[in-house]
Amino acid sequence: MVCSEGNLSEQQKREQIRQIRHAAREKANAMISPAERQQLEQCQREHHASSPNTGGHPDGGDLCAGLGR
Repeated sequence: MVCSEGNLSEQQKREQIRQIRHAAREKANAMISPAERQQLEQCQREHHASSPNTGGHPDGGDLCAGLGR
């Protein structure tokens, strides 16, 4: 685990975490269709635009309904 590696500086830990997240996104993107990716991106945009107090869509609906969960 990156965070428990005492021999790395905070900046090195952040960079390793960034690289791990990037690799995970690339793997996930390779597994979904372009249409699914577009739907996921829309869901994420709506989530980020919603109020932090609602915990989801502004209309209170399921955040990612229809994404094949």
